[in-house]
Amino acid sequence: WRGVAAPTAAPLDVATVRQRYKAALALCPVVAILRGVRPHEAVAVAEALIRAGVTMIEVPLNSPDYAASIKAIAAAAPPHVLVGAGTVLTPAQVDEVVALLPGDGEVGSSKMGDYLSFDAAKAKLTLKDTTGKMLSVAQVKDPAAFEERLGRTSMVPIPSLLRNLASIFAASTLRMPLLLEGAPGIGKSFIVESTAELVGAAFRRIQFSAGTTIAHLYGAMMPKIVNGVRQFQKKDGALGAALNLAAAHRETEVWILLDELNLAPPEVQQKISELLQPNDAHRNVRIFAAVNPAAIGGGRSHLPPSVKDMFASITLNRLRVAEEVQIAEAKFREALDFEAGSALAGQLLAQLEHMHCKIAEDVRSE
Repeated sequence: WRGVAAPTAAPLDVATVRQRYKAALALCPVVAILRGVRPHEAVAVAEALIRAGVTMIEVPLNSPDYAASIKAIAAAAPPHVLVGAGTVLTPAQVDEVVALLPGDGEVGSSKMGDYLSFDAAKAKLTLKDTTGKMLSVAQVKDPAAFEERLGRTSMVPIPSLLRNLASIFAASTLRMPLLLEGAPGIGKSFIVESTAELVGAAFRRIQFSAGTTIAHLYGAMMPKIVNGVRQFQKKDGALGAALNLAAAHRETEVWILLDELNLAPPEVQQKISELLQPNDAHRNVRIFAAVNPAAIGGGRSHLPPSVKDMFASITLNRLRVAEEVQIAEAKFREALDFEAGSALAGQLLAQLEHMHCKIAEDVRSE
């Protein structure tokens, strides 16, 4: 099992091993034996078990390509889940399995700064993945305040967020409109707003609905009484105000998020397409859009090709269990006063994760 000492591994004290084993048993007294599982399905099967509350997973060594399956499951599993092998018959096989498993405490950093390299002289920000490989670069406005902004960010550097952040960096650098698609609640709006703050851009979010009109976006002439005389004055809409901000402050990038664009009426969507055309007057404007799947209903539709094809698109998938636990640990570690990776942390986070999954499943089944 991961975390249990073996001849070639750094030994753990017996008390720690027993504590982790007891903690896993207390959460769920079941060992899931994935006999015959294949690598291409291993992670999906394991995550389904983890979401159901299972905390101990075994892959027998008589399974096809067991090494790839064990390594993949161990990499995807959160810290409180024990992953190991079965049908282990020789000391050499023990050594082989231990070599496949991450060492005790081998988890990614929870600090965004460990994945960002900032060149103040060039005002350039380089994003790296968990292996140190460069993902993307972005220009930073007001570089003198970058460190302060980085200290304020609430982003947790899970692998999926780093990949999505790379896409946003690229879209910003290339001045491409970017469409983020994915289920509700997975952080589409959050990542755009947080990235805008990180690079020093002004951020404006515009929420769309079935009742959104062109006047809501661009403004309209409104009656107003001035000194007892009725006059008509221009009142800016949300989009018009954001574009005016960009025009008044050319040195500032303005990031505009069109949230739930597929709720808007067709005529509004077509009007938005004008904004997506290359325009020197809007050189400091970056356009992002976020949509939830049309299949969930609520008046959502598929964006017409004439609009969607003007965006570069990325799909945000549901977070892996280990990523959800990493976020929970980063958010609650200080409040709950526990050490990362401890048995108590594992139990509390597993219970939080199980409750979250149960609520989500109940909502979907309604």
